[in-house]
Amino acid sequence: MADYVFGGQNNSAKVIDEFDWSRTSLGPIETWPISLRTVVDMMLASQFPQAVVWGPELITIHNDAFVPILGDKASAIGRSFRDVWAEAWSLIGPIAERAYAGESTFIENYPLLIDRHGYEEQTYFPFCYSPLKGDDGKIVGMIDTVVETTETVLGQQRLRESEQRFRAFTAATNDMIFRMSSDLKEMQQLDGRRLSTPLDQPSIDWRNEYLLPDDMPQIEAVIAKAIADKKPFEFEHRVRRKERTVGFMLSRAVPVLDGDGEVTEWFGAATDITDRKTTEQLQGVINREMSHRLKNTLAMVQAIAVQTLRPVQDREPVEALEKRIQALSSAHDILFDRYWQTAPIKSLIASTLQRLVPSERLDAEGPDIQIGPKGALSLSLVLHELATNAVKYGALSNDVGRVKLSWHVDNLGEEKHFRFIWKECDGPPVKPPSQKGFGSKLIRMGLIGTGGVETSYEADGFRAEMTAGLHQIQHTE
Repeated sequence: MADYVFGGQNNSAKVIDEFDWSRTSLGPIETWPISLRTVVDMMLASQFPQAVVWGPELITIHNDAFVPILGDKASAIGRSFRDVWAEAWSLIGPIAERAYAGESTFIENYPLLIDRHGYEEQTYFPFCYSPLKGDDGKIVGMIDTVVETTETVLGQQRLRESEQRFRAFTAATNDMIFRMSSDLKEMQQLDGRRLSTPLDQPSIDWRNEYLLPDDMPQIEAVIAKAIADKKPFEFEHRVRRKERTVGFMLSRAVPVLDGDGEVTEWFGAATDITDRKTTEQLQGVINREMSHRLKNTLAMVQAIAVQTLRPVQDREPVEALEKRIQALSSAHDILFDRYWQTAPIKSLIASTLQRLVPSERLDAEGPDIQIGPKGALSLSLVLHELATNAVKYGALSNDVGRVKLSWHVDNLGEEKHFRFIWKECDGPPVKPPSQKGFGSKLIRMGLIGTGGVETSYEADGFRAEMTAGLHQIQHTE
């Protein structure tokens, strides 16, 4: 080991002390010029990655901070700098020559394709090659001060690419893309469709710019809930358009959270749904007119039936016919509100049973699935018959009986089945009817007119369970 010991206890100092320098042009450490010893001492004490390159053979001496830059390369201490970076020498060699000629060079994020892990990789380094003078004042080497910024540069590239894609998306979309402050008071319109003058800077006047005063209470409530919940929100609202007409928008926004889960800002999009709303309004007018005409038709049918059946002494079937027509009319109202596509089952139940079953004596539980026109009409008639029977003979014929409705969807193999249960309790004892009329036939026809009904007269009340394929009751044609 040499008598001269460098830099204390770090690993590179130990390697330098133990290296056989007599095999290089530098010779043993004790023969090194003071200028070389001094710069190596300073380099070993530095926390920056540095390498001293000395003599015409470019002998390399580096500190601990330089080791990660080498990766899996063999130790560079005592080797030629040219050999260490052979794969990149065509690029950095001329820069080293300029340093040996007395010219310092600093380059920011210099791109180099290097092999330090068994494969070539694109890397980036800000580095400085500075000339070093010997004891006689002549330039005999250089010091390489370098920091790797590969991850930073690649991250910036990915960010720029992401921003370019985002800009392309916002330029292509018909939506208005915006960002907002954490309290949703300031908005900056980023791109996309313009409602009015573009907002290049955050604006606190966006509500007066875009929204209508009459809508503010509802919108303020949505905003307050979104801020409290820190969750995405979506709602439809009116808006002032750039031609100063009134349109409709579907606005959606998602919060950006910091490490503590607090909202830092919101990003969102607003879709112009004016055409859709206009169509819906027109369709609503048409539906109301059709509903009015259908009601008139059903009323006429009802009147004809009443007049035709006036001589009939037994008024019960006549009244049953009238109420069945009313049940059909209620189902038609709900379907017309939904453009004759689907009806929410909860709305259908409420509308059909409101005249027959007091709300405090009805329990209904199940998902609010959509039912197609045929299923809606069938279910309304079945519910009407079940409720009528409950009022006459079952749980609703006394003061304490109740009706419990439940429904759910079963996954049976590849097909989903809808199951609906009517259960009466706390009523008088029940038994199967001695005669089965048209009402019983309607119940047995089930949800879509094809059966699938099981009835039982249990000790605590009548029970009916109906099943049908989910796609059948949701069919819209």
